[in-house]
Amino acid sequence: LQAIDPLTGAVLANHELSSPAGGYAEGAYAVTATPNGDIYVGTYYDAHLYRLRQGPDAHLEDLGQFAGERYIWRIVSDEQGRIYGGTYPGGKLLQFDPATDTYRDYGQLLPGLQYVRSVAWHDGTVYAGTQPNANILAVDAESGASTALPLPPGVPATGWAVHDMNVHDGYLYARIGRSISTSTLYVYQLATGTWVDSVASVVGLDVAAPDEQGRVYFTIANRGLVSYSPTTREIVTVVAGNPGNSRGIGWARIDDPAWPGRTLVQALMRGGMLLYNPTTGRSLSLQSEARGEPIGIWSLSA
Repeated sequence: LQAIDPLTGAVLANHELSSPAGGYAEGAYAVTATPNGDIYVGTYYDAHLYRLRQGPDAHLEDLGQFAGERYIWRIVSDEQGRIYGGTYPGGKLLQFDPATDTYRDYGQLLPGLQYVRSVAWHDGTVYAGTQPNANILAVDAESGASTALPLPPGVPATGWAVHDMNVHDGYLYARIGRSISTSTLYVYQLATGTWVDSVASVVGLDVAAPDEQGRVYFTIANRGLVSYSPTTREIVTVVAGNPGNSRGIGWARIDDPAWPGRTLVQALMRGGMLLYNPTTGRSLSLQSEARGEPIGIWSLSA
């Protein structure tokens, strides 16, 4: 788990994802921050949850493996700092409560389900996206009762996955398709329970929270970083080009007068970063100093 200065790309902190028993994580798709600033990471192939508490003496805590699972795919926090995540191969939804440091197992969400691939949170409800058949289940966080959302028009009942989800200002954004790298982003209005729009060739893993004008941000393949208004359906390219696969995007306040207000910071594959400031229109691409990790060797021959 590496903390990176968004303006310079310098690594400010580096925490190894390893357990006291000597195991290690192969990687992590799941990183989120709680309202109090604590950072959580869910890993694979060991499905451990780690916590980095806010503060100058922060150290990484291993909160243990969840229910014998192998993957914690994505995680999200609610307003109380409770963590929700989806797993493989059990197809489960989990909750971690920092008030008691305990897990809650909501169980397998559908019979035979192996992947809960994505999660989102809104007003007491956890939205869980599945694979290899695309389903979105709305799970009541207290009772555990779940209901299925209708599939977007044109999405087949089999063979597709709900790769990523976010909820912003009453809209659920779900990236659904065969490919994890480039799929269609579908927009669902929670108040009316209807799918209202779709955008082709969107790359993951997140849709950034709205700016002051209510526009969210994401990347379209071979087009670049765009802003999107869910009310007008207008898409505007703000940084043209093909930055590559996004691995997360969000807002930061940078201590530099050249970057006033909030600046959008996007992490890319292989340590790249993209900054965009909507106040000035300024953008910056850079290569961070994030340290690469060795990969596992699966086979050898002579």
